[in-house]
Amino acid sequence: MMKTIYKLCTVLFLLTTVAKAQTTVRYYKDEAITKETTESKAKFIGTTTTDGDVVTTAVTYPSGTLRYKESYRGDEPVGIWTLASGEQLDYTFPLHYQSQIIKEEAPKAEPSKVAEDKTQSHNDSSKQFIESLPLYEGGEPEMIKFIANNVRYPRIAIEKNLTGAVYISFIIEKDGSVSDVYCVKKIHPLLDKEAIRIIRMLQFKEPGYQNGKPVRVTMNIPVRFSLR
Repeated sequence: MMKTIYKLCTVLFLLTTVAKAQTTVRYYKDEAITKETTESKAKFIGTTTTDGDVVTTAVTYPSGTLRYKESYRGDEPVGIWTLASGEQLDYTFPLHYQSQIIKEEAPKAEPSKVAEDKTQSHNDSSKQFIESLPLYEGGEPEMIKFIANNVRYPRIAIEKNLTGAVYISFIIEKDGSVSDVYCVKKIHPLLDKEAIRIIRMLQFKEPGYQNGKPVRVTMNIPVRFSLR
């Protein structure tokens, strides 16, 4: 009886393992990976692995050299991607659409400083003013340039013709690093996750200052995606 139960458990375990990770291989004759062909005529080999709710597609040349690799959970990019250029993109962080911490600790960056408004008191407890905004190396133009230069348009997002501006909220910490990065105006998980990835890469030269002391500052930035 015990041997029978043991065999049944073993079979169930093997079936569960097979169901958890399934792999399919297809052969393609074009770079767009749309026209399938036979193995002998293939210029590219596509291997798709389904592991739980994560689907990973790796495209290689017949020699075995990797062309690119992408992983998704539904429409959301996950894991480490490898582009055709060899560059790797880190999508190992969660996709958030709301703050994960108490934002009251981080005053919002105002477009004008307190010093420019002589009618306001620095002791006004009803508002939180930022006397000195965080400083990015080279100023705002360089920050915009950094974002534009580092955006990687997901291949499927191009196929879906997804465009627009994803608005990201984040906190600039006292050491100039960023935290609590999340999407406040979304378009599609493909672009939302990419926008968050870019903002997570920012590093500010100086934090914000209030009463002469560094403070955590909340900022919102649009990351624009255009196919023009």
